[in-house]
Amino acid sequence: DANVLAVDQPVQTIAVIHSQAKDKQGIYADYQLALNGNTTTHFDKVALPTKQEERALRRFVTYPNCLHHVMDCYYKVTTKDRQLSAKPTLVYRGMLTEVKRILDLISAFQLIHQQLPNARFVMQGYFTAGYQSSVENLIKQSGLNDSVDLLNYKVQPTIYDHTDLFINASENE
Repeated sequence: DANVLAVDQPVQTIAVIHSQAKDKQGIYADYQLALNGNTTTHFDKVALPTKQEERALRRFVTYPNCLHHVMDCYYKVTTKDRQLSAKPTLVYRGMLTEVKRILDLISAFQLIHQQLPNARFVMQGYFTAGYQSSVENLIKQSGLNDSVDLLNYKVQPTIYDHTDLFINASENE
């Protein structure tokens, strides 16, 4: 969120919150910046998954007019089975942080890799402070150095062009 707010002269800034952002104690710490901005700026729009969530947050945020309800996701049901390629590629794209359960994804990929030794796991995103070493250590300890790629986040998600399966184990999406 801070990286987005730091962009010079953006056309518009939008934060997307995929899950409940508040509990009985208040707004979750992970969402404070997205919902209330900082001392110099705030998001133009904050997209929330339900109308109920939007109403619940209005009285707790600094800029309530920035809140908007949007459909959280869309998927199309397919009638055709898709065969995995000979070298299947699994992808995770997003924040590389503890709540996204990246270590669990690596452990799951280790099991997949035992059955499909040609499989690759590509993670594209940006790390939160101090988490990168945990991820890199587990990759090394699991013997997956040659099968796991860590890529920097890019705005254009061309990573999906050659993906067999997108995986996600997040606690809040």
